[in-house]
Amino acid sequence: ALELAYAPRAQLSLGQTLGIAEGRGPVGVHVWLSGLVALEDADESGVFPDQLARVVGALGVALSVDDPFGAAPVGARRAATLELGLELGVERARELVAAESDRVSLTPRPGDIPFGGGGLWLGFDVALRAPLSQAWTLSLRLSERVFTNAWPRLFGARAEAIEVATALDEGLAHAPSLAASLRWAAADGVEPVARAVVEGLFPADDSADASVRARLVLGVALPGDHGELLPFVAGEAGSGWGLLVNRHELRLAVGVRYVPR
Repeated sequence: ALELAYAPRAQLSLGQTLGIAEGRGPVGVHVWLSGLVALEDADESGVFPDQLARVVGALGVALSVDDPFGAAPVGARRAATLELGLELGVERARELVAAESDRVSLTPRPGDIPFGGGGLWLGFDVALRAPLSQAWTLSLRLSERVFTNAWPRLFGARAEAIEVATALDEGLAHAPSLAASLRWAAADGVEPVARAVVEGLFPADDSADASVRARLVLGVALPGDHGELLPFVAGEAGSGWGLLVNRHELRLAVGVRYVPR
């Protein structure tokens, strides 16, 4: 998937999910590998400002069951699908500058999440894709990312948890999220889409404050033989991404997303 947006700092991301193995039966098994590279302007100065880069990778497995609730609604094109997933992921963030003097200075403040929002995590999720009628489809996903430093904390080893967070540059202990999307097959090749995501950010450092970020996307999906094009407008509030996790602001974006087949 390729996504380009301006909000008001330009953002560019390129991601791909590859299916590694698949097993069919009453319970489907899917093994996948995903990667994402995202760039965002470090500030709003100049035509070509320095970039903040995020690299995200994950290896996951999912179990899926079709039609878990019985017959699909009358007229629906397909039955519902329930999916349980487990993933091992990593995220790293860096500032790309021509010289050290160009580096953006973000003065630390009390309550800031250290190191940004990256690290190593084990993720769990449950997802449901349910047709509401012939034209409407609802998708829900509840997920939780538990970072490496959180595991010692479960056994009361707080000092060791901080050491792990420092060694791995992990600012977060865990990050639960909820995503919901609604798609309307209004006409052949024209499908309006609304998607909302809310994510909680709970820091590894007890002196840091928990935070949240939310995103609402409204667009029109244009599926075709070679992929799907999605022009969209989006609104974001709360923490930024990567090194901007401590920058709280309201962001309005206009962009386009392309997913090849």
